[in-house]
Amino acid sequence: MRKKPEPSAVKAVLISIGTELTQGLVRDKHLSFIGQEMAAFGIEIIKALQIPDNKDLILGELTLACEQAGLVILSGGLGPTEDDLTREMVSQVTGKTLVYHQKVFDNIKIRFSGFNIPKSNEKQASCPEGFVFLNNSHGTAPGFYGSLNGVMIFALPGPPRELQPMFLNEVLPILKGEFQERKVCELVFNSYMISESLLQDVFTKTKAFEVTLATRLDDDRIIGTLRGPTIEGLETSFLELQRQFGFMRIQAGNYFIGDRLVDCLSKKALSLSLAESCTGGLISQWITSISGSSRIFWGSVVTYANRAKEDLLGVDALVVEQKGAVSRETAVAMVRGALKLSNSEVAISVTGIAGPDGGTEEKPVGTVWIALSVNGRELSHCFRFNGDRHRVRYKTAVTAMLLCQAMVEERDVQDLNQFS
Repeated sequence: MRKKPEPSAVKAVLISIGTELTQGLVRDKHLSFIGQEMAAFGIEIIKALQIPDNKDLILGELTLACEQAGLVILSGGLGPTEDDLTREMVSQVTGKTLVYHQKVFDNIKIRFSGFNIPKSNEKQASCPEGFVFLNNSHGTAPGFYGSLNGVMIFALPGPPRELQPMFLNEVLPILKGEFQERKVCELVFNSYMISESLLQDVFTKTKAFEVTLATRLDDDRIIGTLRGPTIEGLETSFLELQRQFGFMRIQAGNYFIGDRLVDCLSKKALSLSLAESCTGGLISQWITSISGSSRIFWGSVVTYANRAKEDLLGVDALVVEQKGAVSRETAVAMVRGALKLSNSEVAISVTGIAGPDGGTEEKPVGTVWIALSVNGRELSHCFRFNGDRHRVRYKTAVTAMLLCQAMVEERDVQDLNQFS
């Protein structure tokens, strides 16, 4: 029985194919995803590149990759059109004839659910002789893999929603069968309202031995993945990050920001109402994107104009006139108005200046007041968020939901200025 080589002995090249990538029409997300998975497995990607749908370029780069690495991963170019060239180029480089597989085409036809399938889709049922198809459970283009002089070649579809499950469910098991699996533990966490650079700096200063941190940006958070040989080391690093930044900004797991809030409200059978101004219904949109949120969510009143705050929420016109629409008094009046209107136990109000216009010396762009009421307990605070209009609105929504979660779970609300 042959001894499996260590994955660290293998170098990989990742080639993303598609003119839409090189023209900047589509953002290539594959390096971030595959790179982290390969790093966890112990395989180093020595080169990653994007090339258009050009025969000569694909042929040249694929030939060079097979000389430089023991593993080549291609993405894209497996569709039914004339400019989908991956299977033809792999056939040419390996010297293997393309072979048509009727059973594979029959499976492709199933995905068309009774509609007439274009003849052009037949090419998706071909792969180089001796290569093996990879199942695509999210699209019509199956992947395939094989080898050339000891070099493993994987061809995967371009869309991330097709590539990612294929990589996890098909490619990784094959690699684990070829190489010794390195023991790597993982701990995933959400990081809120912390810059990627600051998160990395603090981690570097406090990390446990042999623990690494990989990060992935999402609209509402940074998703961090700690990796190392022992779960104890990961937990040590995670708890130190949580101690440095606080519970609200570092939370274990990978979930959309609204999931935890909806979950804790559901467990306590509390209903939520919203009064939104500068966010324009963004918090409501995030809440209602979660299945089952109707159990806890009364609704949202988007009172953008001052008159709407007065007419719909009962905010006193004198309060708005004397203190301003962006003030503690207006935010508190808004949250009380939402409670009265909905008869809910929990309410959030937000009012602020998202920009780029509307700021003053006293209240610059990014000034936001957030008020909350949870079972009669009230909290209100002024924040100064930086960034453009989009970022100010997102930061407002994230902060409001985190504060609400903390109050519902009866946790200490730490220095609120850390969110600015």
